[in-house]
Amino acid sequence: MSMIGQVNEVMVSGVVDKIINKVESVSQNKVALLILINKRSLDDGTVSESKIQIKIPSHLLDSDFKNINRNDELLISGIIVVDAVKVEGKQVSIMRVQATKLVAHVPEPFEGFGGKRFIQN
Repeated sequence: MSMIGQVNEVMVSGVVDKIINKVESVSQNKVALLILINKRSLDDGTVSESKIQIKIPSHLLDSDFKNINRNDELLISGIIVVDAVKVEGKQVSIMRVQATKLVAHVPEPFEGFGGKRFIQN
C-alpha cells in the first residue's frame, strides 16, 4: 500500500460545542457536523482556543457517534476533506475533518459528580 494515501490522516480532540444534523444536498445521506473546541496552553501562560469542524458520515452516526452530547470530550481519527457549500448564496470551499473512527469518548459527568467516565472504542 502506498504511504501517499495516508498523508492526510489526522487525529483531533476537543470538547463538543455543537452538533448539527443535516442531509447532504447531492447524495441525500444523513450526516452530522460536530464543532469541537480545542484548548491549549501557550508558552507565555495564555490559553489558545480554536474550533474544529468534524463531518460525521451516516455509517458512523448510528454506531460510534450515536451517544455523543454537548460538553463530551472526544478523540477522533479522520481525513482532511474539502466540501463545497453555499454560504449566504455563494459557493465556497470549506476544509473539514471527516471522521473515520471515534478513538475515545469521555462523557460529561452527571450533575453532582466530579469525575468523568472514560469510554475507549
